[in-house]
Amino acid sequence: MWRCYLRGYENSTLHPKPWNTWHLHLEREARVYEIRDATHWVKLIAEHPRIEAGFVYPDWTMIAARWDAVHISLRAVAAAQGVSFATALGPTVAPYWDVESTFWLNWRFTTATLVEVTPPHQNRKSGNSLQ
Repeated sequence: MWRCYLRGYENSTLHPKPWNTWHLHLEREARVYEIRDATHWVKLIAEHPRIEAGFVYPDWTMIAARWDAVHISLRAVAAAQGVSFATALGPTVAPYWDVESTFWLNWRFTTATLVEVTPPHQNRKSGNSLQ
């Protein structure tokens, strides 16, 4: 999904190239927290809160001690994108995930193989890289 998403940013400084695509072989014992909807997002934050400036953020250090990764489903993106939720500790910070993603907090791979490197933007007339 990230490759599809990035196609809209081909010439943007927001996500500058080169873009690297990796094939990662996962360890069987990896612990992945599934955020299937907005309820799972709020539950994760409530169980691992970090309060700052009146907002409740996920404490990623605490989460990493329990989970190796957090997977955000497409349904969760649609349900929580840009939305702040009320909790007993205060409002959550609004997430902006954009696409289904897995955020790896701990290295749980047996191997990593570089599959593709998308080079920096090429000048179409001359083929030279733009500086």
